[in-house]
Amino acid sequence: MDVFCEYIVKVKKNPVELTISALGIILAVILLGFSLFFLFTPFSSFVLLIDAGVVYGAYILITHFNVEYEYILTNGDIDIDKIIAKRKRKRVLSFSTKEFEIVAPYKQGENYTNVFDLGTRNYENAYYAVFSKDGQKKTLVFNPPQKMIEAMKTYSPRTVHLKGEIENY
Repeated sequence: MDVFCEYIVKVKKNPVELTISALGIILAVILLGFSLFFLFTPFSSFVLLIDAGVVYGAYILITHFNVEYEYILTNGDIDIDKIIAKRKRKRVLSFSTKEFEIVAPYKQGENYTNVFDLGTRNYENAYYAVFSKDGQKKTLVFNPPQKMIEAMKTYSPRTVHLKGEIENY
């Protein structure tokens, strides 16, 4: 029987991204206000074209921080795609669950190495997975649903640990 799970998580914006978005809006408003002085000159059509560019640039800047990750599990193979502003999609990772050394609930405060944080930045329901890539151990932090973790466990039962299964991983 084929197993297919697909799940999309939205990444929570951090303070830096929120600040950049706010500064982009403020800068756009200042430029639009400044352009009002030139609206009734012979260059008014050029000013309107610049205004349209400023509004479009602010829109692109603000929506650029709308990031989602799509987790796709197909018969033991996991693909993780990054979706930016629902316009652009890029494959970030692709591997088999059999390549994992361990998959377990994420514990804050632990020291993880070479971390790929491909989750929501909400670590309460997060899992981590340790795998080898290019000869180095890497740690994936992600937020899959319980159904996906259980499906992963069917393909790699010794390495996938559910919440509350064992205390010391």
